[in-house]
Amino acid sequence: MEEYEIVCRELEKENGQAYADLMDKNPSRFCKAFLTPVQCSDAILNNVCECFNAYILEAKSKHVIDMLDEMRTTLMERLYRKSVDMKSAGINSTVCPKVRKKLKLWKWDLTGIPCLHACAVIHFLKHNVDDYVHEYFSLSKNKLAYGYGLPALNGEKRWPPAEGYPVVPPPDKKMPGRPKKVRMRDPFEKDPTRPNRMRKICVLTCQKCFQECHNSRTCKMIQLKCNLSQR
Repeated sequence: MEEYEIVCRELEKENGQAYADLMDKNPSRFCKAFLTPVQCSDAILNNVCECFNAYILEAKSKHVIDMLDEMRTTLMERLYRKSVDMKSAGINSTVCPKVRKKLKLWKWDLTGIPCLHACAVIHFLKHNVDDYVHEYFSLSKNKLAYGYGLPALNGEKRWPPAEGYPVVPPPDKKMPGRPKKVRMRDPFEKDPTRPNRMRKICVLTCQKCFQECHNSRTCKMIQLKCNLSQR
């Protein structure tokens, strides 16, 4: 909090409007200075949603049935990997594998994980570091979170036929104008019918003001001069 107040005073001296805008956003919602030891975490981002979005990134482009089935399969694999990691970690430690790697790096008072100085003192006293890690990161708590599994389902070929109206895509809407028969190619893309012919790229240039991207007929500078002469 002391560092936070010092930086806020410096910001207010540098730019009062920026300081006022920051205070309107309620810094207690996203600033680490306001974190308490209750959460046992120093994260200020919504990592749960970000992880879930990363899991369904490829599945979101599929049909709703295939999307849900892939999400179910991915979660089943995740729960299995977690159970294997917990069994392998329980041989030498009572702390979660990822938290074990974070030892000596995190602030003890905020995260419940001993920092570098705390680990040095604990080893000097010939105590076990695992005993000083918060129970929130213990294997017993981890098993409560990942100790369940998703029930298996039959494949799509053995699903019962669905009742009701079939799910169909929305009807095609006819766009105005003559329909195109050939897609628009990139300016640097060759014509497939004549692959050896280079496509000429022309840049439209005005002959009045010598500016690009317009011609003399649509030149705004000429139109402006005509309006001024009429006045």
